[in-house]
Amino acid sequence: MRPVNVEYLSNIQIRFGKKPMARARYVKFLGVLMDEHFTWKFHISALTKKLSRTTDFFFKIRHHLPLQILKNLHYSIFSSFLRFGSSTWGLSYDTYIAPLFLLQKKVLRSISFQPFFSSSTTIFHSLKILKLNLITHEILKFVYKSLNGLSPSPF
Repeated sequence: MRPVNVEYLSNIQIRFGKKPMARARYVKFLGVLMDEHFTWKFHISALTKKLSRTTDFFFKIRHHLPLQILKNLHYSIFSSFLRFGSSTWGLSYDTYIAPLFLLQKKVLRSISFQPFFSSSTTIFHSLKILKLNLITHEILKFVYKSLNGLSPSPF
């Protein structure tokens, strides 16, 4: 089998009728932005913006709700956004994922009323919340299900 010439593939034009279709830098599929090189840069950037708005929400409501409700909101809003599709994009470059980890620490500092420079490890431990490595946890769950026949048949 010969190796595929990537340069050749990048020059392919797809037509719809007689009109050529424009090449897209990324496409949204089931809520996940996939770019042409599968770096997940666009998806993680969009997720960072969404989670940044969520972070602002936590700073506004933290004075009005008890800690347990804030933790539940963290799981239902912030963590759910973070986990969605993480088994696909979660192994991207650390430089892309680092802003997500910073936002997670920012949210947990806000709901626990901790100063900016306080140790995040202590906060995660006291709140009993996994760090961003929950993405690795999601990937490991997927692998476990696949190896034990608990996932859909294509896997």
